[in-house]
Formats: sequence, structure tokens, C-alpha cells
Amino acid sequence: MVVVNVYAPNIYTNRRRLWDKFLSLCNSIEGIWLIIGDFNEVRVPEDRWNSVFDNNNALHFNNFIGAAGLLEYPMLGRKYTFLSGDGKKLSKIDRALVCSDFMTKWPNTSLRALERNISDHSPLILSSGASNYGPTPFRFFNSWIEIPGMVEAVNRGLNKQGNENFKDLLLG
Repeated sequence: MVVVNVYAPNIYTNRRRLWDKFLSLCNSIEGIWLIIGDFNEVRVPEDRWNSVFDNNNALHFNNFIGAAGLLEYPMLGRKYTFLSGDGKKLSKIDRALVCSDFMTKWPNTSLRALERNISDHSPLILSSGASNYGPTPFRFFNSWIEIPGMVEAVNRGLNKQGNENFKDLLLG
């Protein structure tokens, strides 16, 4: 697995060089790719609010994504991930790009943009979905011992014969 954390340059010519370098890396290193972070670029006009969309820069960025065979997870939470210093402009410049093998291996993955508290960027959380950690642990509170008949009920359950690996499943 190849994981790249991006903080792309602010100058568009340097970003274009970065896309070329990433494309070269994607073509030369085999693996499952995840490129996540601040790309300092938008893909479509809807990724900006109250700021100018540059079609040419977006075209280069989208061409890189297509040529590298990358896909983007839809973002949950916030629509925009960056707030300008004066608080007047919003952009979606932070994202997660993955190869198709990543999406196939983790189809229930989601990307969420959280609230901005410290930075002018929203933190991103890439979550691969629900995990099954086995049965929920049985909890016993000491106060239950005071319930009349509780000790006897537990002993009956523990003495039951069965094929269960977990004795608490026999306590029914």
C-alpha cells in the first residue's frame, strides 16, 4: 500500500509539476494507492464559493486524476474544507484520491470533513466502515449479587452443558 499525504504548493505551475511527479510515481510503483490531503486545487466550479474558479488549473488536476486512474470518495460532513483568512471564501481543496483496487478492497469506506476548530482547514477522516470485534463483552455489576436468586441463576447457567465457547450465551 502506498500512502501519500499531500500539501500541494500554492503556485499553480508548481502544482502542475507535482501532478506530473505523482503520475510518474503511480505508473512506476505497484500497489494500492491512497493520496490524501491539501491539494490546493478544485475540480469543478461547485468546489468554490465566493472565489474565482480557474478552469485551466482544474483541467490539469482532473487530467492527472484520470491519467493516474484515481477515484475520489464522496465527502460527508462539510461541503468545503478550507475557509480563507477573512472568512469570505470557501473551497474544497482537501480530498482523498484512491486507486480502483482500494475502492474494491474497502467498498464501505467514507470520507468525512469535520468542523474547523484550530486550522483554516477541516480535518478529514477516512473510515473503512464497520468492524466486527466479536460478541459484546458480558458486564456484571456487583450490585446484582444482592438481587435474590442471582447467584443461583448464574451457577445454573455456568453448569449447563453446551457447545458454546462463551458461557454467557448459555445464561438464558
